[in-house]
Amino acid sequence: MAIRLSPGRRVAVQRIIFPLLVVLSALMIILGKADQVALESLRNSAMDTAAPLLDLLSRPAALFDTALDRAYGFLAAYRENARLTQENERLLGWQQAALKLAAENAQLRDLLKLTPEPSISYVTARVIASSGGAYVRSFMVDDLGGTRTNSVRAKGNRSRSGSLSWTTKLTW
Repeated sequence: MAIRLSPGRRVAVQRIIFPLLVVLSALMIILGKADQVALESLRNSAMDTAAPLLDLLSRPAALFDTALDRAYGFLAAYRENARLTQENERLLGWQQAALKLAAENAQLRDLLKLTPEPSISYVTARVIASSGGAYVRSFMVDDLGGTRTNSVRAKGNRSRSGSLSWTTKLTW
């Protein structure tokens, strides 16, 4: 809101303010050239006086900032909760579908009198040598503790190394 002055008073104020600003700027130049030690102690005492006042004035702003951060956190948690509720409903639908399919699968297995296949186990060994052609392949592996029955056969002695043999059926 501007203060309205009559044209005569406006000219008088301008005539007074201009010289006042010139004197103030000259005074600032002189103070800038003055003894820095005296100004340093004046500056330190002014800062020591203003520090508690600035701290007191900054506390409500910091409190407001903390409250605003918490409000944003609550809003984000509310949105995440809504998203997780929708996802949970969707997953419950999929769970029902999976249970229906599992029951149908069990019913079909009963109809076929299906026996479950035995689980496959693996034996891992280090290959020492490999030789063979297009239809025959032989490996020499490190026998780390012997072989089991119904598995790949070990030929040779039961030393640390032996050769393994197996057969495969090729279909064209």
